[in-house]
Amino acid sequence: MEEITIKDSLKITPMQVGGDGETIQLTLNGYLDTYNSPEFQSHINELINSGVKFILFNLSGLNYISSTGIGAFTSFVKILKQKKGSMVLIGIQEKVMEVFQLLGFTKFFKIASTLDEALILLKGSG
Repeated sequence: MEEITIKDSLKITPMQVGGDGETIQLTLNGYLDTYNSPEFQSHINELINSGVKFILFNLSGLNYISSTGIGAFTSFVKILKQKKGSMVLIGIQEKVMEVFQLLGFTKFFKIASTLDEALILLKGSG
């Protein structure tokens, strides 16, 4: 799986998790805002439509997120739920976490501190 660069502001590094082809970890580096969010959404929707049902979003390299970026994650939750899948956010930087908290989304998303915790959350309640 190849790394994707969106508008020179966001890099997505995909990594297969397990051997089922349904689970993937996406490491995000850069920032996610109104400028690059539509293209980001398009890439992730393609992955979901190709059969990916479980996504670990590693946000340790994400320096900034706007409400539009959070909106993209919200749409993925809805799509994955319809496909009996789920997603987990892991490694969120403090300043990015503040945006999630400010907008009231920390309860809406599954958020983990470690990869092991994320994998349990991911497959736990679909």
